[in-house]
Amino acid sequence: MPRYLSATEAAALPDDMLMSVESITRDVPPPIKPLPRWLTRVLPKSGLAGHRGTAEDDMLLDDEDEDDDDEDYIDEEPATLHEISFQLRRGEGMGIVGEDRIAIGTIIRILIGGLPPTTGRVVVRGRVAPLSNRELRRLIGTGQARKSVNVIARYFHWPRSLIDSRWDEIVEFAAAHEVTNPRFQTLRLAISAALHMDATVYVLDPSLSDDSDFGVRCLELVERRKAEGAAVIQAGRKMVEGVARLSDEVIWIEGGQPLYRGLPVEVAAEVHRNKVEKVAAHIVPVTAKLFDAGPVQLQDGVRHVDFEVHVLRKDLELGFGLMVTDAHGKSVELRKPELLEAPEPGVYRLGVSVPPNLLDEGAYRATLTVEIAVVGHEAAPRRDLLAFDLEVLARGGYEDDDIPVGFVLLPVAEVELDESDAPTWDVSRIGS
Repeated sequence: MPRYLSATEAAALPDDMLMSVESITRDVPPPIKPLPRWLTRVLPKSGLAGHRGTAEDDMLLDDEDEDDDDEDYIDEEPATLHEISFQLRRGEGMGIVGEDRIAIGTIIRILIGGLPPTTGRVVVRGRVAPLSNRELRRLIGTGQARKSVNVIARYFHWPRSLIDSRWDEIVEFAAAHEVTNPRFQTLRLAISAALHMDATVYVLDPSLSDDSDFGVRCLELVERRKAEGAAVIQAGRKMVEGVARLSDEVIWIEGGQPLYRGLPVEVAAEVHRNKVEKVAAHIVPVTAKLFDAGPVQLQDGVRHVDFEVHVLRKDLELGFGLMVTDAHGKSVELRKPELLEAPEPGVYRLGVSVPPNLLDEGAYRATLTVEIAVVGHEAAPRRDLLAFDLEVLARGGYEDDDIPVGFVLLPVAEVELDESDAPTWDVSRIGS
């Protein structure tokens, strides 16, 4: 458990100091050797033999609403931590984020008292409220919800009298009737109880958002408590933006130790500068098909080839090209020099305007190519996205620059393609 301030320690700290995390570390013990096979054969099929609880527990674990990552998280061993220190004063918020999910979970367990640090200490003025579905589940039994909340209260030293006097408020805020799973109902009651224990420090982890509507209500209440002078620690999964709402400062954890620390925007910028995001050759974040079924034909008055582009990842920059090859193997490529932005996953319409005098009448093989990059990072090599047959029925007889050559990427709901925004560039005519 976090060690609460004695009268002497309280006098030595500033009046507005609520939590002091002092050089905490965590060493992972060596793994326990598995039991010999002969011993597992003679032991009952429970306990040391490997069965994890009752049939009722197993039924709960198989619930269709369960988060698979949640179960993995509970079973994983704590991570190694290297010295982590920070202090929180009244009304301050600290975010803890990074890709090292197990290390962040280990920090949260230490801060709420579920795990002792190997060295260092956590000193608290007042009371810590653990707002973590994952951690509270460790303490929930199979009995009645009220009994489970009482067990949790004893573990965290919440006054039983306070639980009793505020039980109606706890039940009302939890709104347990909104969910049908009995364990989720108990979890809501436990979180609600933590929120009603007059805590000075609130510790949140990403699992709170697993119950989205209830999680939003909890965040709103914690935000009000922070404005009233409580301190907040919020852990996030991978994105700084996930903790920015409640955090005045952010620590980025990597390899079990703080790598970046500062304002949310400073840490986000540092991570963005140093994190290499690549689109590997075997990954397909973008697919395409022809917008209209059937053969593609270009004729007088029809100079657009339209595609339906499916973007499967956010914050992509796409550089499109259209390679056209005649029967003799001679090719020309229409390529947009600037990258087009696809800020979010979705279906887009890509329109390509082909110059009327570029191609003679006849049949061609066309290939839509794409160069893909995560915004702010180097693009992956150009790849073929879609191959199709292209037939030119008649030449338009216009000058090459009468119709701009370009690519326009719009949400598929848009039906009008603004050719005035399409850039032009030099292309060479091919054909017999």
